[in-house]
Formats: sequence, C-alpha cells, structure tokens
Amino acid sequence: MKASGKFLAHLELAIDGGLTCETRHLYKFRRIVPAITACVVTFLNIRQVVAVNLSFFSIDRSKVNDRLNLTEIILARWGHPHRFAAEELVACFEVVGLAALCCGVCMTLTQMYCGRSEFGRWLATARLFLISLPELKYFSAMRLMQHLLPYMIVQEFKAMIQDLKDRRMEGERAPRIVLEVVLFVLFRILIFIFGFDAFIVKFRTATEWASTVSLLSFLKITIFLNQTLGIVQVERITLQRLLLFIFGGEDNIVSPGEDRLMLAYVARLFERIWSDPLSSRFNAFVVSMTFRDDDLQRLMLNERAISVPGYGSRSNTDLSCHNVQQANFVLPKMTPNARPNKSMLDGLM
Repeated sequence: MKASGKFLAHLELAIDGGLTCETRHLYKFRRIVPAITACVVTFLNIRQVVAVNLSFFSIDRSKVNDRLNLTEIILARWGHPHRFAAEELVACFEVVGLAALCCGVCMTLTQMYCGRSEFGRWLATARLFLISLPELKYFSAMRLMQHLLPYMIVQEFKAMIQDLKDRRMEGERAPRIVLEVVLFVLFRILIFIFGFDAFIVKFRTATEWASTVSLLSFLKITIFLNQTLGIVQVERITLQRLLLFIFGGEDNIVSPGEDRLMLAYVARLFERIWSDPLSSRFNAFVVSMTFRDDDLQRLMLNERAISVPGYGSRSNTDLSCHNVQQANFVLPKMTPNARPNKSMLDGLM
C-alpha cells in the first residue's frame, strides 16, 4: 500500500466551532452523577476549609512540640522562634483566599444577571463554571504548588519572556525587566516553602483524623485527598491546552486578536448551552458543571466519510448543521497597544 501522506484527510475543523447544533448533544444522562458530586464536594471542601482553619487559632501552643516546618525553622534561624507559625500562615492564607474567591463568585453572578452587554454576561457565565466553581472545589493552600510543576514553569516562563520582549521593543528599561525575572525565581522559592508547610500541616491534621473510626473522619480524609489531587487539575490543564492549540496558532502564543476570538467563542458556547430551546435549565447546568476537553474536541472537529485502504469507509457525522453563524453580541474593542487578556486562559491553569 502506497502511503498518500494525508494522515488527517478524514478530519476537518468546524468553522463554526460546533456551535450551530452540536451543543444540544452534549447532555447525557450519565453526566448527572458527576455534576451532583461536584456540587457536594465543593460544599464539603468550603466547610472543611473554614472549620479546620478556625480550629488552628484555638490550639494550645504550649503543647506543640518541635516539628518539620520550613517557616518555623527559618524563623528560629533568624532568632524569632514560633512553634505555630506554619498553621497560622496556612489558616490566614486560606481564610482570606476563600473569602476572595467567594467575593469573586458573587461579582461574577452579579455580572451574569446585571451585566450591560450580552457578551459580558455570557463570558461571566463561562468564567463561573470553568474557573470559579472548580477553584472552590479544590481550594487549599496546597494549590500554590501547581506553579512548581515543570509544565507550568515552562508555560509561565514563555509567557513572561514574550511579554518582556514586547515591552523591551516598546522602550521599557532593562533593569525593570531583570527585576521581574529575579522576582519570578524568588516567587517560586517562596511557593515551595509555603506549599511544603501547607502540605505538612494538612497531612498532620489528617493523621489525627485517621486515629478515629467514624463517618465524619472518613469524609474529612476524603476532602483532604480531594485537595491533594486538586493541586494539579488535569481536566483544566487539558482544556487550557486544547484552547491554546486551537487559538494560539503556530507560534503557540495567543495574540490580542486571537485572545478576543477565544473569549468570543467561549462566551458564545455558553450562550448556546443555556439558550438552546430544546434543552432545559437543568440539562444546561449539568453540561456546564461537567464540561471537559473531550466536549470541546467533539465540537471543534468533524469527520469526513473517506475510504481507507484495508479498513473500508469511515463513517462521518452529519455536517449539514455546521454553518457559520455570527455571534449576536458585540466584542470588546481592542486598543492599538493591547496585550492578550489572559484571564480566561490563565484561569484554567
């Protein structure tokens, strides 16, 4: 068999992004359980973060022995011994962080229902289900350790270098650029110290729960495992990577124009999910809570019916509904010196 070299002849990119009629097929009955589970886990995680951190402020410090905590070791080296510094730092960070996230959710809900533009309302809807709620589901101080992953370091470093190059071409001074690179390194050193202590503190608390046989202890340890697994949210990373693959182009960098196009697509996607006359609000909620990278791939790609030697004919999906439709909302204007708005793309990380 002579190879034609056309390995992707059976695939084509849906020029409308699958928004014409494919969104109504995203709902499946089997998605109900994952959606309900996500809601329950989000509630339990918020409850545990509040309860555990409030208990840290009431522990008798005289009963605390020397432990392996980097912050306490560093403070002791500097002549400021503090046997409860790690717990207090973690508690303060998580209480303030949780309050900020909850305020962000309230602001997003306000924009969803009271936003001036239709584009802003649907973009806020996408931000709620793709960023805010997943962040609440896995929220803990240990989430900071995601910035120490090699993949994340490479992506953030590439984005920083590209931004610095653009600013250098605009005439920004070199000392400030060097300072930002130094801060980039120092920031990750601080994240390692704080993230290490956050894990040790939570692991030590989970060990105390494990000494008691009860349903409550089981739930607490389960939420701790949820927080640990949520340090790296694989589903969000794969969705972010797929968006970058589609809208980033050959250079793998989202330009201002590509960023506007991506935000418009995401907003339009959630408009189609929630405005489909053949779908109920409950179905739209289930799809939004469980939207993943494979859903985006299904929307973006179409299969052609072609004959593959030795394998017969490949069946294709109905392509009659993939027609270009313009979004019925107005996109934000782009200024001449605009840089990519990375709120959506970075938020998925």
